Amino acid sequence: MTVLYRLRRQINDIIIQPDDLERRKVGWSRHPSNYLTQEQLRLEDGGNADNHIRLFTDGSKTPNGMGAAFYVMEDGVITHRWSTKLRDENTVFQAEILALKEAIQ
Repeated sequence: MTVLYRLRRQINDIIIQPDDLERRKVGWSRHPSNYLTQEQLRLEDGGNADNHIRLFTDGSKTPNGMGAAFYVMEDGVITHRWSTKLRDENTVFQAEILALKEAIQ
C-alpha cells in the first residue's frame, strides 16, 4: 500500500536544473588520434591520388544475406576482385574484418 500511496501523491512544483545534477568537466580535452605513440599509425584521407593502387573492401548484411568482398584497382583498372557469402549468424563486423584480411594477403 505504501507504494500505491507514493505513486498517487502529487509531486510538488520542484524544478530540477541540469546543473543541479551534473557538472561539466573543465580541463584538457585530448582526442587520442592527436597524440599517437611511435608504434601507432594514423590513416588520413589523401584525396584523389592518380596512378596509385587503390584497395576497396566491404562487409555487408542485406535482406539477401551476409557477404564480404574486396577489389584492387591499379591505374583505374580492376586487377583483383574477391567476394564470398557468409552465414546469417555472422556479424557485419566479422564480414568487414574478413574482407580486410583477404585483401591484404
